[in-house]
Amino acid sequence: MTGSDHIDKIIVLGPDICRNIRQFIFEYEDVSYNAHNDARGMTAPAAVRLASACPELRTVQLQATSNLGDTPLLAFLEKCPKLKKLDITPASRLSSPVSKE
Repeated sequence: MTGSDHIDKIIVLGPDICRNIRQFIFEYEDVSYNAHNDARGMTAPAAVRLASACPELRTVQLQATSNLGDTPLLAFLEKCPKLKKLDITPASRLSSPVSKE
């Protein structure tokens, strides 16, 4: 299951649930075997769908993403006015997270 699949499963719960979500943390952990528990499979359109469906988000953390680009960042900033923390960490260890505080 990819990061985008996780987001779609949340969105399908409907607007009454999504509007009450305040925090979305896609946490990366090294589980010492060949698990795919990062957000590399997350697509930019899925991240935009999350921002659109959950306007009350205050914290968003997407670890180990791959090539999301600027569109999701702009969507979260535009569609989630109460956002306090936005952490989109690339899969590369050389890049630093983007944070709005």
